[in-house]
Amino acid sequence: TGELPEYLGNMSLTTLDLSFNKLRGGIPDSFNSRMRNVFLTGNLLNGTVPDWIPEIEGPLRKFDLSYNNFTYGNSLGLNCKNQRVNLFRSFSESNKGIDPCLIIPQCSQYNNSFYINCGGDRFVDKSTGTAYDADNRDDIMFYKGGTNWAVSSTGGFFENETDPVTRSYISKNTSTLPINKPELYMNARLSPLTLTYNGFCLLDGSYTVNFQFAEIIFTHDQTYKSYGRRIFDVYIQGKLVQKDFKIEAGNEIELNFPAVMVTNKTLEIRFHWAGKGTTGIPDTGKGVYGPLISAISVTSDSEPPSEKGNSTSAGNSISAGTIVGVVVAVVFVFFLVLAVLWWKGCLQR
Repeated sequence: TGELPEYLGNMSLTTLDLSFNKLRGGIPDSFNSRMRNVFLTGNLLNGTVPDWIPEIEGPLRKFDLSYNNFTYGNSLGLNCKNQRVNLFRSFSESNKGIDPCLIIPQCSQYNNSFYINCGGDRFVDKSTGTAYDADNRDDIMFYKGGTNWAVSSTGGFFENETDPVTRSYISKNTSTLPINKPELYMNARLSPLTLTYNGFCLLDGSYTVNFQFAEIIFTHDQTYKSYGRRIFDVYIQGKLVQKDFKIEAGNEIELNFPAVMVTNKTLEIRFHWAGKGTTGIPDTGKGVYGPLISAISVTSDSEPPSEKGNSTSAGNSISAGTIVGVVVAVVFVFFLVLAVLWWKGCLQR
């Protein structure tokens, strides 16, 4: 608890991790000196973010301020474009409304689905024609992908920060996978701590969320690597839907969650490692024991809108019931006018 002391930035620290400590106040300017990696996610830091943070550069320079209470200012217009800085969910509810990193000037269309090949290239399922967006940008803490989704990762890999394998946010499988649709499982996105996917520009309504997992770091054999266990929690729309979920090595696992409500055009999916499972198998995963996901699919539980209706805002679409009602009313008025005219003609006779 308390505030960040100024003297921390004057020490010979290269990496500082004070995540989840209920820290308050701002960030001292002394932090813009020797430190190469700073992780302050999950605190109560407030005020404005110093102007120098969105401008940091360098292959080993990372600044994670996600999940805090900062005030959004005009000086941070480019904050989400610097992929060395993570400001996802870092602004207080009263100031952000919708997270500034996810603000879209105007949705060109509202969608009723999205599909992601997490950690991999674009993939088309030939049996269904479903196209999975690529999600293959590595060593990135936040970016928008596809047409209507974004991904954020918190935490850092500390074993050997000069080793590019250690710093990778994507795991690549090198063995044969005797499973259905192996293309979706050859790569996976992983995170040291928390991995969040946000869908936006979605039609409001009920959705089914499907996750596909396969453990491709720990093995399913007779070596010591087979003793690894990956355990994490799964949240959808802020609600815990799967606690202490464990991926089995050598096999794919699917989780299916129907009737997920979208009420503000956005959907949040979060995988969080709470420190459970394996944390100390040498040379296996190099400290990467956090959440891992192979593919995500989100589909509406309702009938898909027409092509014309799907390309316009939901507020401008007209339902079939409304059209039928208008037609019936017009026909009724037409025959009523004819009846009145006929009645008047009879009176004149």
